[in-house]
Amino acid sequence: MSIVWLSLFSGSFTDIVLYKGVAYGHGRQLRKRANVAIRLSSMVLNHHIALVVLME
Repeated sequence: MSIVWLSLFSGSFTDIVLYKGVAYGHGRQLRKRANVAIRLSSMVLNHHIALVVLME
């Protein structure tokens, strides 16, 4: 996973937006607008755990 993050941050960005979603994922329109989508886990994570994973 760290290789994926490193490759994403090697370019230049003006904004990085992180969304946490519900158990069923984000809607099709939001996913379509995203330049990149990264999944933290193939499992459903509690929002508190997801925040800890993102901060790590």
